[in-house]
Amino acid sequence: MNPHLWLAFVATSAVIGLAPGPAVTSIVGYALSSGRATALAAVAGAAREHCSEERAEIDQSVECHQRCDRGERQEWSHERPLEDEHGCSSVG
Repeated sequence: MNPHLWLAFVATSAVIGLAPGPAVTSIVGYALSSGRATALAAVAGAAREHCSEERAEIDQSVECHQRCDRGERQEWSHERPLEDEHGCSSVG
């Protein structure tokens, strides 16, 4: 592997990985424009949203594993069979 290419990849990955996401930039914007109380409310809202997304992913994972344990397959609208990150196969 070309070491210059690898270093460019590592540098790009570091920059992208360290860049703040949309929630962080919104919270900083609220803090600068409206003050600490508004920013803290935005932090609470972002944290709640993150927790609800995590809960939905956990529920989906549990449901997928239960279907796989029963030998069921989920049908998707895709043309080819898929396998998700949990190892569950589906047919389309």
